Amino acid sequence: MSFIAGGASARYQIPNVPGQTPAFTVNNISGWNSSILDQRQWEDTYFGIASLQKSYQNFNMQLSGFTRYSNLSYQPDVIGDLLYNGIQPYANRMSLAAGVQGDASLKVASAHTLRGGFLVQRERVTSLTNANAVTLVTDPDNPDGDPIPSGQTAGFTQGSDLVGWTYSVYLQDEWKVIPTVTVNFGARFDAISGVTSENQLSPRVNVVWEPDPRITLRAGYARYFVPAPLNQVNPNSIAVLSGTAAAPEVSLNDPVKAERSDNFDIGLTVKPVDGLTLGFAGFYKAAQNYLDKGQFGAPITLVSFNYANAQVTGLEFFTNYDKGPWSLYANLAWTRTVATNINSAQFNFEQAELDYIANNWIFADHDQSWTGSAGAAYVFNQDSDWATRVSADMLFGRGLRTTLVTPNDSSLPAYATLNLSLAQKVPVSVSKGTQVRFDAINVTDGVYQIRDGTGVGVGAPQFGMRRAFFVTLSQKF
Repeated sequence: MSFIAGGASARYQIPNVPGQTPAFTVNNISGWNSSILDQRQWEDTYFGIASLQKSYQNFNMQLSGFTRYSNLSYQPDVIGDLLYNGIQPYANRMSLAAGVQGDASLKVASAHTLRGGFLVQRERVTSLTNANAVTLVTDPDNPDGDPIPSGQTAGFTQGSDLVGWTYSVYLQDEWKVIPTVTVNFGARFDAISGVTSENQLSPRVNVVWEPDPRITLRAGYARYFVPAPLNQVNPNSIAVLSGTAAAPEVSLNDPVKAERSDNFDIGLTVKPVDGLTLGFAGFYKAAQNYLDKGQFGAPITLVSFNYANAQVTGLEFFTNYDKGPWSLYANLAWTRTVATNINSAQFNFEQAELDYIANNWIFADHDQSWTGSAGAAYVFNQDSDWATRVSADMLFGRGLRTTLVTPNDSSLPAYATLNLSLAQKVPVSVSKGTQVRFDAINVTDGVYQIRDGTGVGVGAPQFGMRRAFFVTLSQKF
């Protein structure tokens, strides 16, 4: 029997960009210092998992119950949000999920092991927004043209209460065809009900060949069904925004659908000498209703949307060495993610952007082609109660997508960070293990931008973490 629980509570003040010019005039106020904007966001998440595990001869099972609560609240700047964004939303979104999951395996014969399981989850998401928005009026100098801001505001309230259910069941057989070849095959059935009601039967098969204890080759296929997170779906009516500066250019808001995809994977792992592993992996994914997520305006919440079709291709090369006091690793990966035709939550985008993507393949905003990582660690006094582990890690990214002329047609500059760590064991007679750890992140304090606010679905700029220090105490009982 085991129980796991955790929680996080975070308070943010949204960073300001000095020197900005207000886009609107409200109650005869047209000038405002953007460096003193006071926009705040609160985020809380708590979860609990209780599990019972049982083994008897050739039978193993685990039954788990779980629950998760999350809450997000946004408080705008009373005047500044109206002057810069045309809308001043006080927003709250709450999610409560609970469910049960079971998994079991049974060795029915010397060459066959059956595995199966199920999942049932209920989630309720409520959202409420009380807002003021700048109203629009007919331009007296151009009555047939677009409305112009009136300088006045109007209040509105909108909210939603969604309940979603997820049901899943799977069954597979691990078949030891010959001592060096193992085949896993089976199927999974998923069904959801909420904003949409959908289901899918997903077959899968995987073959592993070990011609030598030091060599492993694998190849597999799987059909996947991935619903959008319920708390990232916006079912609110956009009609309430009509006649205000917050009204979207596009009024279409088709429901977000579950992603369906065919996935192919191959891989090779070689262990030429003791402690050293070399490997290669390649994959291809063809998706329908490909799920992506974006951040549109304030508050800074993620909203899901679909591309009608997407293709994801990737390669990875990796190596690691772990023997004695030394541990080293390195990875280099390349991916290409292209998609076309946004077919849900269209009101978040401009019409020209939708028209271009409907007729052209574009890179997804999270595509950055090359990424890499490498690290080394050494343990002093490895077999003693005072063991000390020192390590260094390097992370590299080619740069996520940005828009210059057409959506996501370019990328941001590449970046690399160096991180250092020191972990010290401390023998305490009344405990089973005490460790103090110190981490320095981005020790060179390199400034790098992850997103600049111009990619598809990217509503705000984002920078990587500056130099930071963390101290961690871990205690085993």
